[in-house]
Amino acid sequence: MSLSDSSDSTWFTYSLSTTSVSLASGATSTVLIEVREVMTGATANGITITLHATSSNDPSAIDHLNLTVRPQVAGAEITVIADVDETPPGGIIRGSVVVKNTGTAYDELLLTTVDMDCGVTTLFELEAGASSSAIPWSCTIDEGAQSGLASLEFRVTSTSRSDYVETYAEIYSVEPTYANGNVLDITTDASTYKIPYSGGTSVVVTVTNLANTHVEGVLSYNGEGTGMLIGQWTRILDDSAVNTFQLAPFASAEFMLTLTSNIENDETANIVLKATYEIVVTSTTGSEESEQFSVAIAGPAEPPQGVTLPLGIQLDQSTTLNTLLNQMLQQWFVQHRNHRLRQITRHFFKSCTFATSKDNRLLHLC
Repeated sequence: MSLSDSSDSTWFTYSLSTTSVSLASGATSTVLIEVREVMTGATANGITITLHATSSNDPSAIDHLNLTVRPQVAGAEITVIADVDETPPGGIIRGSVVVKNTGTAYDELLLTTVDMDCGVTTLFELEAGASSSAIPWSCTIDEGAQSGLASLEFRVTSTSRSDYVETYAEIYSVEPTYANGNVLDITTDASTYKIPYSGGTSVVVTVTNLANTHVEGVLSYNGEGTGMLIGQWTRILDDSAVNTFQLAPFASAEFMLTLTSNIENDETANIVLKATYEIVVTSTTGSEESEQFSVAIAGPAEPPQGVTLPLGIQLDQSTTLNTLLNQMLQQWFVQHRNHRLRQITRHFFKSCTFATSKDNRLLHLC
């Protein structure tokens, strides 16, 4: 007995368990043909090999049998059963998984999970058409996971076909959560501010989403003395004159609140910022407030009440005016020294006595 390959391919090797048998009349015998694929690339339709049998007693007694040899086709089917598929961040989803060999021959199929450790790294040795037993799996969801739908990917690879990959995505849900029950955190760049007369001040406001889900909202301010202030909101990112925000999970946005005075005297306002929000995925509404901060408002400046001279000498308003007036009179008398003018001056300033010194200075006693 012998084998022949008309295509002269190099993809397979062949061997017979024996090349000769002795048979009595009417007897049968079994001969095993071993085919091994040594190189990939054969067509899916396969190739034809021929088994030849010739009698050693009668060379004219000959028979042929054509056999089709096809390359192995790898295949797998993944069936996932989820017992728990909804959990908050930090929680656990779990279930079981079964793998079936849908290929054309015996194969070793490796099952794993992608990007998450679910305790599944199993090699199944399966004949064509056979299924594995159910394997349990369990995954812990990341603490920072965003709310909504997500997927857990199972993957099977073939030992016989290294390029073969089969995947299955199991959908699960992450529930919305908030940090210590707070959805938003509102902070300012300082705790006290000052508004000068005819001026203003700017408060930098940071809003942070503490939830693992999308949040939308609007900013406002209230508190003691808000009527004394005029406020203007600006979103710093795009310099837009708006007080609304749309925040992805754990994201932040900055605003500038410009405050100007609406009064004409010294006052202090105590302000609290407020964010009214909606959690989009659940349509839940609520509000959060910032810590209180103060705004000192300055009125117009008072007129001077006197002057301070060197050596720490201070003069009140009345003394200061008299001093300035006397200096003016001295200068005037130096320029106009006639007696008539001195008489006129005495008439207006009867309470004072005036005289002129040798150096032309005006001497007086009031």
